[in-house]
Amino acid sequence: MRLLARLVLAAACSAVLGCGAGSHQSATAPKRAAATQRGQAPTQRGQAPLRDTASKRSVPAKPKRKAHKRKRIPHVPAPGSRALRPHKKATTATSRIAPGAPSDAEVARELAKAMGYKSGQASAKTVIDRGILQPDGLVSAPPSAPYAVQAIITAGNEVSHLPYVYGGGHGTWIDSAYDCSGSVSFALANAGFLTTQEDSSELAKFGEPGPGRWVTIYANAQHAYMVVAGIRFDTSGRDGPRGSRWQAAMRSNAGFAVRHPAGL
Repeated sequence: MRLLARLVLAAACSAVLGCGAGSHQSATAPKRAAATQRGQAPTQRGQAPLRDTASKRSVPAKPKRKAHKRKRIPHVPAPGSRALRPHKKATTATSRIAPGAPSDAEVARELAKAMGYKSGQASAKTVIDRGILQPDGLVSAPPSAPYAVQAIITAGNEVSHLPYVYGGGHGTWIDSAYDCSGSVSFALANAGFLTTQEDSSELAKFGEPGPGRWVTIYANAQHAYMVVAGIRFDTSGRDGPRGSRWQAAMRSNAGFAVRHPAGL
C-alpha cells in the first residue's frame, strides 16, 4: 500500500510540473513570433530592446527666422504746409565781411593805380576785365576772361617778340616773322575763329561789326591790329625791331573798320 501511494504521488507531481512548463511556453511563443514578423529581435528578460533605426528618420531642425526691422517711411509734408516754407537763413560769422576788409571799389582803385590809370579814368569793370602787361612784354589774361580770350592772348605772346616781315605768317602758321595781319590771324586761329590766314582787307570784314567786349579788330587795306582785354596788339609802335606787339598805349582808329569775333 505504501508503495502504491508513493507511485500515485510521484505521478501526480510529474503531471503538475508538465502543465506549468507547457503553459509558459505557450504564452511566450506568440510574442516572439510577433516580434520576428515586425523585424525586431526577440528580447530576453532584463535586456534593453533594440531601436528600430529603419522606422525613425532624422528631421532637420527648422532655422529660426531672423527678425527684420521695419523701414521707416519718411514723412513728406503736404503742399502748402509750414514744413515746406523756406526758412530765413541765419546770419553766421562766415557770411559777414571781416571788419576792416577793403570794399570792391577800394580794390578796383588800387588795381587801377597799379596799372597806371589816373583817378577816375577807369571803372571797376574795366580794371577787372583788363589784361596785365608784364615788364617782359607778355600779357597775363584776367581771370574773368573767357577761354577764347585766353587762347588769343596765349598765341599773341608766342609771336609778340618776333620781327616784322611783310607777308610773314601767310601760307604757313609757323614762321620766323609775321606782318600785321599774319600776327592777328595767328592769334585768332588759336581760339578757333580762323582756319586760314587773312590779310588786312579780309580782316576788315571779319566777324561782326562794332567793338567787342573783349576783342576789337581794327583793319583797312593797309594795316590791321586789335585790342584784347584792354591791351593793344599791333606791329606798329613797337620799341625796337624785336619789341613786343603788346602795348598799353592806344592809337587813333580813324579810317579803320571796327569788327569783333562773335561772342567776344
